[in-house]
Amino acid sequence: MEAWGFAPPWICPLSTHRPTVYRKPEAEESIRKAITELCRRPGFVLGPDTDRLQGENRGGPPSRRYLSALGQRNAARRWSEVLLRQLQAAR
Repeated sequence: MEAWGFAPPWICPLSTHRPTVYRKPEAEESIRKAITELCRRPGFVLGPDTDRLQGENRGGPPSRRYLSALGQRNAARRWSEVLLRQLQAAR
């Protein structure tokens, strides 16, 4: 980071939900709380909440995919919004 002359923040998404692999809502909620708490500290920024992408955004159980093609596009859109805000704030 010294070579860059600045220290970019770590962007941490709320991305804990993996319904095709496991179903542990209590554990997922604990992880979400930990990520949110971490992002209150300097050097960390809360990223997109990809857990909110449900339904047709998810890969089906036989595929064990985290996100469908639509979900990947929607997640990318959410990421781009967060990154754009960060770039604008850095001006």
